[in-house]
Amino acid sequence: MNTRLLRAWWPALIGCILFVTLAFLLIPYPGLQEDELIFGPSIFNPGIDDHMTLGKLIVPRMLLSYLGATKTWLYFAIFKLWSPSLDAVRVPVILIYGSTIWIFYGVLQMVYSERA
Repeated sequence: MNTRLLRAWWPALIGCILFVTLAFLLIPYPGLQEDELIFGPSIFNPGIDDHMTLGKLIVPRMLLSYLGATKTWLYFAIFKLWSPSLDAVRVPVILIYGSTIWIFYGVLQMVYSERA
């Protein structure tokens, strides 16, 4: 592996590993909040305003004027593979946030410099 590439990306790698590790350790402590579960009714008890039907397919739609249905679509797929639980709600978000640290570091390097 190129040592220059490794030197350039080690801070992002350490940041991602540290964030994900600490987040996994803290999963059981805070309880679930309403904002984390706002997609729940659209999946488990869809009302008339939460979805639209296309033939036999039920498609979630925007929940609020500022909140789209992407999280509902994501968790609908996750809950097909993983039964709903504290871990099933938190682990995907932790992994997304960890990857966001990595992506932000790359963008910052491209836009500004490695030192930034």
